Amino acid sequence: MKKSDKYCPNLAVLYLGVKRFCSTEIAALHPDYSGKQVKKKAASMALDVTRYSDAFSIWLQQEEPKAIRLSCHPKSVDTNKIGIYLNNSHCHRTPWHNAAVKVHPSEKYQLMHVEDAHKLDYKRLLERKKG
Repeated sequence: MKKSDKYCPNLAVLYLGVKRFCSTEIAALHPDYSGKQVKKKAASMALDVTRYSDAFSIWLQQEEPKAIRLSCHPKSVDTNKIGIYLNNSHCHRTPWHNAAVKVHPSEKYQLMHVEDAHKLDYKRLLERKKG
């Protein structure tokens, strides 16, 4: 990231989150990569995603200045997006980055990282409603 980006907390948080996500994905897809290779590739990808996201936000603000933007990720009050929760546990976990786990039969499903679900010995289960 550029030095000026480090002074924008929202961009810095986005960059770090995307970098962490990319690191996990790259390591899983390329087990032959060293830790340094994974970090370098993830940093490059995260920088591109952050730049594209920021450019899109600026463009959208110019094109639709009255639009309200929602995000499933945490946001500070000084950003152009409003963070919303997609689940009752009030964590910013999303179904496309996590697994839905039913911890207890009387409880609702909760979202947790797949690795954590495996560590707790939850098995993969797909259910389809009849009809």
